[in-house]
Amino acid sequence: MPKPCSLCTSPRRDEIDAALVAGRDSLRNIAERFGTSAPTLLRHRGHVPERLALARRDAEVRSAETLAEKLSRLEDDLRRLLAKAEGEGDFRAAIAAVKTALDLAGLAHKVSEERVDSLGAFLKTREWEEIVDAMVEALQPFPGALEAVASACEQLDGKNNPKPRSATASPART
Repeated sequence: MPKPCSLCTSPRRDEIDAALVAGRDSLRNIAERFGTSAPTLLRHRGHVPERLALARRDAEVRSAETLAEKLSRLEDDLRRLLAKAEGEGDFRAAIAAVKTALDLAGLAHKVSEERVDSLGAFLKTREWEEIVDAMVEALQPFPGALEAVASACEQLDGKNNPKPRSATASPART
């Protein structure tokens, strides 16, 4: 009978699962914090209850919707105030409303850039490299599939796309 997962039976399992689901730290940092190894965490990740992962995704969606709703409400308020100021001939207030609208647009842009930056940062992490290495290793017995995946990745636009390894290159393991 296989040995049970040491993290599934750990008294700190809830904390470990929460750290894995949060995705803020690398596996190495989480391993150091809980006195285990990154490979053990990688194996345990498959045991993390799906409901925790779903809860995290739901919270992210709610947070994004909340931010979008707030920005939309602020934009509506600004339009209303701008129309009122213009209607009353109060050009100072109208100019202030326009400046505030520009600030709001800048904030919305910054938030969207930060999301893109966080994805770009993830694509540069060792964890992403491990995922790519695992996929390449899994596809080694199927050279046609490996070439098809590599070709599809090469066709993707944008500089943040992962660079596929060639079919002949062996995945680097540390």
